Amino acid sequence: MKLSTITIPTSLLLAGAGWLFVYSARNANQQIDTANQPWLKHPVTRKMNEDADAQKLKPLTEFQLKDVSGKVQTLQSLAPGKPAVIVLIKDQCPCNLDSQPLLNRLQTMHAPNAQFIGIINSGDSQVARSYAKVTSVNYPILLDPEVEVAKAHNAKRSVYLILVNASGRIVKIYPGYSDAILTELNSKLAQLTGQPEQPYDPGYAPKVPTSGCILF
Repeated sequence: MKLSTITIPTSLLLAGAGWLFVYSARNANQQIDTANQPWLKHPVTRKMNEDADAQKLKPLTEFQLKDVSGKVQTLQSLAPGKPAVIVLIKDQCPCNLDSQPLLNRLQTMHAPNAQFIGIINSGDSQVARSYAKVTSVNYPILLDPEVEVAKAHNAKRSVYLILVNASGRIVKIYPGYSDAILTELNSKLAQLTGQPEQPYDPGYAPKVPTSGCILF
């Protein structure tokens, strides 16, 4: 794939050539050797898992955040009576870029019975639109410049995944992603929606649970 064939919004070019390389290769379903790219590696720590586990069965903090069109959205307005997965996104974070195609695939598999919702740390709708366009996100992205949702759940990094049941309670918070995490998330979504579990290929997902860049 020639990089010149991909149109990248100016706001996202600031992330650099490495950022673009990750996105291009992932969309081509190519495997990237991250051994020499430590900026892609943020291992999930025991403390992160402990903090995440402490949130189980708690109600997801109520939010009222604007979508890219300026409409105020809530969990109920986007996922009425259905489970949801909240994806925390940091603008220009290569970790989000790396994981996004895998999450897009999960959303497609479980729609319309479950809803994915992206929350980005920006108040600029164009930033969210650019991210969605470049990564082919197929679910709503909400603006959260003060990272209120992340702070409420002690989710200090991007690529945290918050699984919520149809009643709005937290089933589990994943402080990152991996092949095992995404496989488990697929299984839990099937259980929550009462649908037969479909095989999910985690593809290039890391073997070791990996989180994203710092949000706060």
